[in-house]
Amino acid sequence: MFVNVLRAQQTKTLASGVLWVELAALAAITALLVTLTNTMTELKADAPVTLAGQMNEMLQHAGTSTMGHVLAVVLAGAVMAQEYNWRSLHLWLSQGVSRTTLLWTKLVSLIVPVALFFVVTAAVTAAVAGGFLYVEHGSIGPVAGELVDLLRTAGLGAYGVLPFAALALLLAVTGRSMLVAVGGGLALTMMGEMLFVQIMGMIGGRALDLVAYLPGSLVPGLLGMEIEAYQPLEPGAAAAVIAMYTGLFMVAATLIFRRQDLHD
Repeated sequence: MFVNVLRAQQTKTLASGVLWVELAALAAITALLVTLTNTMTELKADAPVTLAGQMNEMLQHAGTSTMGHVLAVVLAGAVMAQEYNWRSLHLWLSQGVSRTTLLWTKLVSLIVPVALFFVVTAAVTAAVAGGFLYVEHGSIGPVAGELVDLLRTAGLGAYGVLPFAALALLLAVTGRSMLVAVGGGLALTMMGEMLFVQIMGMIGGRALDLVAYLPGSLVPGLLGMEIEAYQPLEPGAAAAVIAMYTGLFMVAATLIFRRQDLHD
């Protein structure tokens, strides 16, 4: 049952217009960032001179920046809220699908779309940066030898985005609307985290250590990055906290969803 429902959910998610609008926007933003990196003197001075280096930087950016988090929140919130708006939940449940199965397959069905965020980022960076590097240096540098590192960065970045998708599902189930899911998710992931960081910065000292436990601060720990403002968690600890956030959000969403009256 789980696999059949997941297959149907996956097909629906990949056909979502929201996903393809997001991918198009991501491609345009990535192309702009790569172009600026290779043309502006201030940015160009610090930019890697190999294609693999620039691809790795952009993949890191997709996983650690607000951009990747926003894309996950909007997609997850939209696809779940649409189930309420279209009243398609009743159809699923009438076919004997449990509410728990329905909700958890929704999360799993988001893994491939989230991975597509990183595929698009890598593909656009390869095309745009490759052109600039070849024109200027006559070579794009070694790529094949860096493929494992690039796949690792993309995979860990995609994993790090999952708590944001789970949060959006929780908000969608709680509010039963796209406005609550997307608006609330963006408020928490952008303004909420930013406010927390500012408060911890004013307190200073050990309080800054708490910043590393925010959902938006975990991917740098996964990737072993160095952050000036705070000390990221070790990769293993960061992976565990990501799983904890995702699990907590999904358990809360499941408990609420199982008790909801869908006939009002």
